[in-house]
Amino acid sequence: MRVAENVPKGYIRRPRVKELDHYSEKQVRRKPKKKLTPLQENRLLKIILLLVIGSLAWLLFAPGTGVYSLLKMRSKVASLETETSELVQNNEKLQEEIERLKNDLVYLEEIAREKYGLIKQNETVFDFSRPQKDSTKEK
Repeated sequence: MRVAENVPKGYIRRPRVKELDHYSEKQVRRKPKKKLTPLQENRLLKIILLLVIGSLAWLLFAPGTGVYSLLKMRSKVASLETETSELVQNNEKLQEEIERLKNDLVYLEEIAREKYGLIKQNETVFDFSRPQKDSTKEK
């Protein structure tokens, strides 16, 4: 390469396009591509097909990240959300019951009589229900 006079010290002048023409013809020749034999084409097709099927199977069934596990997680989330809403409604009903028992004396007395069989002082209870027969005694 020739050094130009007006190029600063330490720099190299870039060759012009005309100077590169002789390199492109002689030294930079590409080898012609060889055609694949039918056996090689068949093998390549099988390998590509196997890779595509394997990647699709991984996308569908990968543990924790696949489509199948994603659908399972979504259904589990939906069932947990319905269970949560049911529990919230049940808690609200129980909270209302607690408030009613604390504040409503008539309701409290009604529950005490019906559920626990309590009576007031000097009160007599008459039970007119028929006694149940034991099936074990009859035999």
